Amino acid sequence: MGTLPRSGRARCIVGRRRLLSRRRVAVNPPGRSQQCRAASPPPPPPYPPPFLPPVLLLLHPTYTHTPAPPPPLRPADLKGQRRQSGGGGTMPNFCAAPNCTRKSTQSDLAFFRFPRDPVRCQRWVENCRRADLEDKTPDQLNKHYRLCAKHFETSMICRSSPYRTVLRDNAVPTIFDLTSHLNNPHSRHRKRIKELVSTLLSSALIEKKHAHSERHTACSQETLSTLYTAPPEPCTPRSKHSTVKSGKDMSLNTC
Repeated sequence: MGTLPRSGRARCIVGRRRLLSRRRVAVNPPGRSQQCRAASPPPPPPYPPPFLPPVLLLLHPTYTHTPAPPPPLRPADLKGQRRQSGGGGTMPNFCAAPNCTRKSTQSDLAFFRFPRDPVRCQRWVENCRRADLEDKTPDQLNKHYRLCAKHFETSMICRSSPYRTVLRDNAVPTIFDLTSHLNNPHSRHRKRIKELVSTLLSSALIEKKHAHSERHTACSQETLSTLYTAPPEPCTPRSKHSTVKSGKDMSLNTC
């Protein structure tokens, strides 16, 4: 087999190089690598390996603490949150009805504000029978006092929405327990002690007044008796010398 001359070899090498360059241009046209490089997202930052203990994870230079997102609220949680917020006011902890110890933190119990209407608010206060609420304005009652759903009839409560419980426009509380404190032995015992103390104080005051009046009467009687029984003072007779001397003085004064 014959060998090509040097000029022929050079031509073959140049032809092959041109062919390879054409193929490269056809596969990767100009600007494609830059476009792909710009469109591709940046590589993720290196994270610490998951098998490291928590202390070493905190010391890792690329560690960044991202708090976990809060779990989604359920309808019951939203309902309780709405009741606790109360529309911007301070939510009380207990029901304003007498002898009622229900708390507003119970998620299954609805609490309602006092109405701003003066007529309805006055009816609510009269039915509650609390004297300390009579001198408050409807705005103060609406902001600071609530009544639970146990004091309203079922027909007065509207439960059309599963997330919100509201009252009707003419709702008035009518269910109250005003005699439960009378059946409490502790309250009866305290009431009996108070009655006994008041009785003892009144009797002691009466005895003190009676003793004071008796002492005053005895002192006045003793004073009167000493005045009536006191002996008269004896008269001292004047001497003759003093009489004559006084007469001389009188005569001298007349001259």
